Amino acid sequence: MFLLGSDSVVGHDDCSWQDTWIDSDEDGSSIDQALSALEERMSHRFPHSEGREGFTLVELLVVIAIIGTLVGLLLPAVQSARESARRTQCRSNLRQLGLAVMNYETAKRAMPPRRTMTTGSVRGWGPTILPYFEEAALQAKYRFDKNFYDPLNAEVLQTGLPIFMCPSAPNPRMVTVIQGGVTSQGVAGDYFGTNSFSSTKYGVTSLSGNNQITALDDTPRVRQLKQITDGLGKTMLFTEQAGRADYYILRSKQATNAGLSQATAWGSWPSYQVFQVQIFGGDGVTKDGSGLCVINCNNSQGVYSFHPGSTDAVFVDASVRTLGEDLDPNILIGTVTINGQEVVPSEF
Repeated sequence: MFLLGSDSVVGHDDCSWQDTWIDSDEDGSSIDQALSALEERMSHRFPHSEGREGFTLVELLVVIAIIGTLVGLLLPAVQSARESARRTQCRSNLRQLGLAVMNYETAKRAMPPRRTMTTGSVRGWGPTILPYFEEAALQAKYRFDKNFYDPLNAEVLQTGLPIFMCPSAPNPRMVTVIQGGVTSQGVAGDYFGTNSFSSTKYGVTSLSGNNQITALDDTPRVRQLKQITDGLGKTMLFTEQAGRADYYILRSKQATNAGLSQATAWGSWPSYQVFQVQIFGGDGVTKDGSGLCVINCNNSQGVYSFHPGSTDAVFVDASVRTLGEDLDPNILIGTVTINGQEVVPSEF
């Protein structure tokens, strides 16, 4: 509740004062109350100001203070609403990618390759699934007989697709790709698959470093759904590693990306968008270090997003789930493997 000011109440032979109060709220109606009250005040005349109406300096300052206070109250709510909208779009992007993969599997009876490593035509999973989210025309321009960074693929590499970018991350961003003596520029993508996990403390440690136990696999191997015995709804397909080619540690952008893993190879959406999942110490960078950081530690080898307190992931069944920063590291590692027989709860 705010005190707008005091109105003079003029009687026959004296003058008294009456306070005007308004209630504050978070939907902006209190501003309307303030302006209405001031309009009413403008209709009163002071004993020594016959024939003159308007605001006094004090009244104007009070209004400015009230509006400033209300803006301060409303701004966090507005920012929260905007982040909620961005988060919803991010989850939609992940779901659409998950559905694209499942539609590919229905058509080909196999999962799309995680990476194609054939000499002269290397690429990630992005170009392969383009027709399954209505980008067949763009795929028609992609030269599958060339590397993703080849000059003949420059047009596709530099085409930004919102489905690959989290709205909460700084966008748009370009990634400089330096591979095979070729330097090219590509539009960044924020969604990554898993290549393996690495830990001596968490998960089934005997599987650490094994790059053949994730939802997608590299050519010439072929991943089929029947191989995912841990369950489609418990095996991660894609998650966020947002912000490349910049390097972030614990929400802090680093001065350079010198410490960013594969800074000139990963990051553009047609490239090798997979990573080795790691668990970090409290500093956000030391693998299996003291303290514990599971989610949003760094965007080098970690699950990382710009959403407050959590990130999102799409699973093989195309369901999207939230991964909180307090997630049990064993559960995160358990979602990486297809056949580790880890206990992954239905809700986490």
